[in-house]
Amino acid sequence: MKKLKNPILALALLLCVGLSAHAATYYVSSATGNDSYSPTQAQSQATPWRSMGKVNSFWGSLNPGDTVKLQCGSVFTSGLNVWKSGAVGKPIVLTSYGSGNAPLVSGFTSLTGWAGGSGNIWQMTCSNCGLSANIAMVGDSSQPMGRWPNSWSNSDAGYAQIQAYNGTVSITDSHIGSSGKNWTGSKIVIRKNRWVIENDTIVSQSGNTITYKTGSTFLPANKFGYFIQGNAYTLDQPGEWYYNPANKVVQVYSVGNPSSMNMQIARIDTLLQFNSAQYVVVNGIAFQGANKTGVAMFRSYNITLSNCSIRFSGIDAIDITTCGNLNISNVTMDYSNNNGVMAYCSNSTIQNCTIRRTAAFPGMCLPVNSGIGIYLLGNSNNILYNTIDTTGYSGISFQGNSNTIANNLVNYFCFVKDDGGGIYTWNGNLDSTNSHITGTIKNNIVINGVTAPAGTDSSVAGIAHGIYLDENTTQCTVTGNTVAHCTAGIFFQDARNCTIQNNTLFDCIGQLVMRHALATGTFSGNDVSGNYCVTRLDTQYIVEVSSIGPVSRLSSYSSQHNNHYAQIASGSYFYLMAMADYYGTGTFGAWQTTYGKDQMNSNLLPVSFPPYTVNSYIGGNMYTKGSIIIPFLDALLGVRVITSAGVGTVDSGYYYVLSYTMAAPDNSHSMLNFLEGNASPYPKLTPVVSTATVTTRSSTRPHAGSNTSPHNPPTSPP
Repeated sequence: MKKLKNPILALALLLCVGLSAHAATYYVSSATGNDSYSPTQAQSQATPWRSMGKVNSFWGSLNPGDTVKLQCGSVFTSGLNVWKSGAVGKPIVLTSYGSGNAPLVSGFTSLTGWAGGSGNIWQMTCSNCGLSANIAMVGDSSQPMGRWPNSWSNSDAGYAQIQAYNGTVSITDSHIGSSGKNWTGSKIVIRKNRWVIENDTIVSQSGNTITYKTGSTFLPANKFGYFIQGNAYTLDQPGEWYYNPANKVVQVYSVGNPSSMNMQIARIDTLLQFNSAQYVVVNGIAFQGANKTGVAMFRSYNITLSNCSIRFSGIDAIDITTCGNLNISNVTMDYSNNNGVMAYCSNSTIQNCTIRRTAAFPGMCLPVNSGIGIYLLGNSNNILYNTIDTTGYSGISFQGNSNTIANNLVNYFCFVKDDGGGIYTWNGNLDSTNSHITGTIKNNIVINGVTAPAGTDSSVAGIAHGIYLDENTTQCTVTGNTVAHCTAGIFFQDARNCTIQNNTLFDCIGQLVMRHALATGTFSGNDVSGNYCVTRLDTQYIVEVSSIGPVSRLSSYSSQHNNHYAQIASGSYFYLMAMADYYGTGTFGAWQTTYGKDQMNSNLLPVSFPPYTVNSYIGGNMYTKGSIIIPFLDALLGVRVITSAGVGTVDSGYYYVLSYTMAAPDNSHSMLNFLEGNASPYPKLTPVVSTATVTTRSSTRPHAGSNTSPHNPPTSPP
């Protein structure tokens, strides 16, 4: 038997091993805590720490397996930086304890001590605000900045119209000089095209011309829109605000002292920051009022974020850069100005999240890759079982290889920008030699793509496709999805070797829409089979095809078979075709015999329904307008003329009928009839019913649909 040379040292080593294996739990309470307590004392709920600042200073002393618990009901007013890592099987955990509301990390500061009031403009100094202020709350609602012209102050939803432009340098409009203001130093928000809204700095103004500075190459366009924000001159409606970073003064328009408005403004850029961290779990924490990002992850891996809420983010709720193996689940993200999730990552999962009211305010989001519920660039990711509701642009936008988008619900999108989709993917303007495996889009429900004509010349129709496979999408499987009430049910453009099967498409302008647009793009090898496509109106099509090529190329675009079609409205055309050498419409029979499509096991079901009949009314008229004379002939070419009327509260489960007689100067326009909410973001409560104008007076009774839940009192453009 050998003797130990140093038994005391051996015992000490054993004790150290034992101590390091024991995970510690630290408690933090903003109500009862004290940051002077020692780490040992903070391991008792009776003697917790008080602030997030204390957690930040101690984070480097945490060991794998340690837990920090924040007391429910606590409110913490500083952010947390996570940089030290846990280990495999021993993550560092940030969670909650106790009962009540989830612990809240808030970047908001309440605005009090207002002075002034001249012209209803009040002001106060926000000494702890930073270089920008991206989000403010009035009561429980996010409030947009002041702007000129005001939102919805004209027939173009408050956009002024560009009459001339000089490259990306300046724009001209005769109303600029007549505004009586010099807008130098302000921000100009320009709708450059259907999918880009820029926010640039005005460097000078001369008469009716504004010169601005931009880093973008997107050109403006005549008859597209702009407005101005970021200047106290814009404040002329209750709640409109402006922050001057030079002197840290907040100004707001209010008829009385705004103290009663309970106004708050964001002062912390990021509430939770992961920087090169691994094996960390954050569970059950609420975040609100980030001036930029609620939760940011940079070069971090094996992070779990679950059962949290992130509300009122000045840019993104979650911003992920160069990360992997993330698990984001059961997170609610509301009121983000830019994106719900902005993710550059791989091998990650975003699931069971709820993302609502994203990018509702034009001018408050970034120019591109913005206004999106989930934006994803990376490989082998899973986007599963999420609900994405009320999104300014696309619901889900993804790029990369072998991604799976499955079992999500996307509802109401493309109401601020359009030429987007409920689910959108793109592989760039590349030639046909560039191929990749896009992945799978399956078992999703996509409804209510609404389009955003405001600020455009309306020379082309708005686009809000259900599922949008854009240029050079390759080897993408689209299966088991349900799409309704969109521009196209499934749109595929210059896509190849994609499988589109077993989808249900209903009440879209075109159910299956295909387009060959690029001379460098290869549009071929797509299989379209097993789909159910149903049109509701006689202005809708089962199939739409457009191409820069001749009709003879049609056979190479897709193989179509085993599909089932129905046209509810009588007199409907089956297809609309716009090729280089042919434009026209036709029947299902012509689609089969002339073009050789859907000849194998496809059919047109004998389904049709007569127009609805009103048997009786419940209650009296909600609104009687009388005569309306709308000056169509005075409107600029391509501009929509809008009239609306408040009709009061509507109830769920009921149908509403709008009746009027109409006579117009021509029969080449359309009346769009619908109910919408009376508060931003003005959601459409019913499908849009289109009625063609007529030159002789006739009675019209478009059915306004039924709403499914109580909403704000709507307006009804008749």
